[in-house]
Amino acid sequence: MERQLGLREGQKPIVNWEQEVAAANYPQIRQFYVPQKSALSPAASVDGKWVVCSPKTAADFTAVGYFFGRDLFQARHAPVGLIHSSWGGTPAESWTSLEALRKIPDFAGPVAQTEHAFEEFKHGTYDYAKPWRLGCGPAIPDRWLDRSGPRRNYPPAHGNQWGFQSFGEKAGLPDYDGVVWFRRTFDLPLSWVGTDAELHLGAVDDDDTTWVNGVEVGATIGWTIPRVYRIPAAVLRPGQNVIAVRVLDTGGGGGLYGGGDTMRWSRQAATVCRRFRSPGPGSTGRRSNSDPANSPPLDYTNGPTVLSGLYNGMIAPLLPYAIRGVIWYQGEANVGTRETVPHAFSGDDC
Repeated sequence: MERQLGLREGQKPIVNWEQEVAAANYPQIRQFYVPQKSALSPAASVDGKWVVCSPKTAADFTAVGYFFGRDLFQARHAPVGLIHSSWGGTPAESWTSLEALRKIPDFAGPVAQTEHAFEEFKHGTYDYAKPWRLGCGPAIPDRWLDRSGPRRNYPPAHGNQWGFQSFGEKAGLPDYDGVVWFRRTFDLPLSWVGTDAELHLGAVDDDDTTWVNGVEVGATIGWTIPRVYRIPAAVLRPGQNVIAVRVLDTGGGGGLYGGGDTMRWSRQAATVCRRFRSPGPGSTGRRSNSDPANSPPLDYTNGPTVLSGLYNGMIAPLLPYAIRGVIWYQGEANVGTRETVPHAFSGDDC
């Protein structure tokens, strides 16, 4: 529904789109585009304007809406106003009001969570990622923090994400969002004992919490910020030491971006530094699917999959309008709904 009549990167052109745009001289067909926006509560207004259909504007019209409006105008010879409110790849429940979802028993839990988030938002205490960020959630598994940690070896990886140099979405974790743990052991030279050190991780996508020998040495929110953490001398010990990094990826690419030039640990006030080597057989870069936080956090204030979020932001403001009909398409985003909420949407997609 959101695909425009004109070209779109990564998609095949619509057949004869150039001829259609050139012939789209229909001053009695207009489109009102509703900006894509999710909201916790029903919005009262929406930013937008009516745009007259012409060869200069038709390429930006919704393709389905354009062909429907054109055919309707040619059949009825009456003005046609198209209100374009769509967001590709979104589930039906996002477009449904909480009032309607309360009537469906399978949504009792999600509705309660959404209402709780709204109450926190009203009181200024809402933080969607608090249980995830910087180790504030479930207890940190001790096995990741010291020498007793897992010993399973992962194969060497190639790419620039998810790992000490490369472990990740381009190298073994495609499209993964959530929490990944990494461990790396290193030997402390005797000459370094009793002095502070610095740990350089480069940029981490999105957030990290980092420990050395089970002691938290730093935590940062933001995927563009290079991590440089001070390691007090008291934390370090002669011989083998353990670095553990908990990485939270909330969407898009994810992991440890640092390469050989940025990922290192060094003794403070010294020119010498020890660099991490690329992981290979025997390396201790790890990921864990057993972390209780194994899916990305859901921001109830800004997300296209939030329960009733698109209804609140993109449908509720339109309710004063009198409309003659609706074109609705719901497809792939609700695949699996029959298994997860079997009584909610049991019919075929419209």
